[in-house]
Amino acid sequence: MLIDHDKEKQVFFAEIEDKKAVLEYNKVDKNTLDYYHTFVPEELRGREIATKIVKESMEYAKKNGYKVIPTCPFVKAFAKRNPQFENIIIRS
Repeated sequence: MLIDHDKEKQVFFAEIEDKKAVLEYNKVDKNTLDYYHTFVPEELRGREIATKIVKESMEYAKKNGYKVIPTCPFVKAFAKRNPQFENIIIRS
């Protein structure tokens, strides 16, 4: 599965079977990203697509020196299950 990143629209996404799964974010400041919304079309659920997109987005943040605010409940749950990203998460 190919995951793309559109920095201008602030979204990570995968297009599968003519459907689009996304992780949307806002750039809060030069060092912080707010991952606020994930969505996977119902027909594609159960394939761990959101998990793969969130993992890719976390790796991007870590590689590029960003901190992440996990506003989206799915992203927050992912962060709790993946301690390798603990050092980039901003807990509220």
